[in-house]
Amino acid sequence: MPEQIVERRQIPLPPLPPGSESSLGVVDLVYDDGSVKRLWTKDDGVQVLGLTPEGKVIAIRERGYTHLVGGFVEPGENPETAARRELLEETGYIAESIELLAAPYQDSGGSERIIWLCLATGCRKAQDSETGIGVTPMSPSELWQHITNCIANPSEKRRGIMSLAVATLAFQRLGLLTFNTP
Repeated sequence: MPEQIVERRQIPLPPLPPGSESSLGVVDLVYDDGSVKRLWTKDDGVQVLGLTPEGKVIAIRERGYTHLVGGFVEPGENPETAARRELLEETGYIAESIELLAAPYQDSGGSERIIWLCLATGCRKAQDSETGIGVTPMSPSELWQHITNCIANPSEKRRGIMSLAVATLAFQRLGLLTFNTP
């Protein structure tokens, strides 16, 4: 039975088409008994629930799908900086404050990728949104209805599980989501 990783080999992937972007990688973990486990890797990410002073959630619409702001944490960048950058790039909004809500692994089955779930408050429009992205301010209840409908619909390709995770934590923190205990 393997006990210790003795080598980590990066496996080269073919180049992406021009204009494409991905942090996908492949790594072989070599164990002390000679066995090898192949892992798909991806850079850490952020998922951001932005809230305006008027109480609107900043949702985005791209490629026919409405969801929350998210993206990669770039090398050397901390999650708060990545959340601010993604919010500004995608929506044109800046936040007064960013609060880290949680940092779950994307896949508990061996993934090393963390998705940093953040709440951005006091968000104000500072510039235009990224080309191809529509900004859709929604009430918290509209967003909740949208996300839960997507997840409950088996024919929906993009179900928004990370949007649901950050919305649940943010709404609970803001007192918008409470649980009754018997």
